[in-house]
Amino acid sequence: MTSLFIMSSERSGSNLLRMMLGAHSRLAAPPPPHMWRHLTEALPQYGPLTRDANFQRLVEDAVTMTQQSYAHLTWKYHFSPEQIRAESSAPTLTSVISTLYEAYAREENAAGWVCKENQLFDHAHQIREHLPDAQFIYLCRDGRDVACSIKDMPTHDQHAYAIAEEWAQQQKKCLRVHQEIQHTNGSTIVRYEDLIESPESTIQKICDFAGLEYEKRMLYFHETEEAVQQAQKSEYWENLSKPVMSDNKAKFRDQLSAREIRIFESVAGELLDLLGYPLTTQPEERQLALWQRGLYRLRNEIQSLLKQQELSEWEGREKRKTTLDRIHNRTRSDPDSTFVPPFSYE
Repeated sequence: MTSLFIMSSERSGSNLLRMMLGAHSRLAAPPPPHMWRHLTEALPQYGPLTRDANFQRLVEDAVTMTQQSYAHLTWKYHFSPEQIRAESSAPTLTSVISTLYEAYAREENAAGWVCKENQLFDHAHQIREHLPDAQFIYLCRDGRDVACSIKDMPTHDQHAYAIAEEWAQQQKKCLRVHQEIQHTNGSTIVRYEDLIESPESTIQKICDFAGLEYEKRMLYFHETEEAVQQAQKSEYWENLSKPVMSDNKAKFRDQLSAREIRIFESVAGELLDLLGYPLTTQPEERQLALWQRGLYRLRNEIQSLLKQQELSEWEGREKRKTTLDRIHNRTRSDPDSTFVPPFSYE
């Protein structure tokens, strides 16, 4: 099966690209349950997956993450843990997740699938070890526009300095993955701005990269029933039911202050330049003292805590939080299920 992975920073247009690819007759592109990030972090707590009970719990948790009632990330198809475990080729997290995506693709009568999840750049080599033919699309967007969008979200940093730090680090990770696998046709770079300015030619290039025949229907993704339904599930996805917005760029010029732009370019100017985004400040303006960096981090902590109060208003958020807390804080049901025999200093 074809397997495509979109790696990017959040608010970089990855859901737009996911829906455009999902409109292809040979691809299925479910919402992102973010299994890679959460289950990888919790993985050591399951104990050795070669033990049936441990592997069973991992499979159950992965399936649960795709079936959260009222959450905007819920899959429209339900799969039983027994089915996914039986179809998994090995007792590994990568096998479980890829099996879930393959099962979804079969329900859609598709020959391949698209995975868009946060921080996939951290799991690319793990994925390629299990799926050597997996292909990655590095979707980049002007980090200053990302900052405009991120500041509206209560789950993220709120100060330009902290947003720039995270964005720059994530671009470096994406570029490292791209550099390592592009020679095998394992990765390509797509700029969000190119996608919205020239959607047809950009999508055609992606199809060529993935070995797919271009389909005009991919430009009309917003007319599908699935796009309309997903746009209604989250205010952050509302644009999925609209045509490509060709002017949705350079928002930072109006939405960020001159000071915020200077701070962002002071932190991430090198990466902006590397990815082809022109800077608006002079080199001498992009100097930050150590005390300024500390002050900006403190301000970010305060602003983020205040913004997080909005989380209680999100429908389905509490149930998903309960599930994730259980996964991250799980304890081994079998105290003897250790990776190595107990050690004694006696």
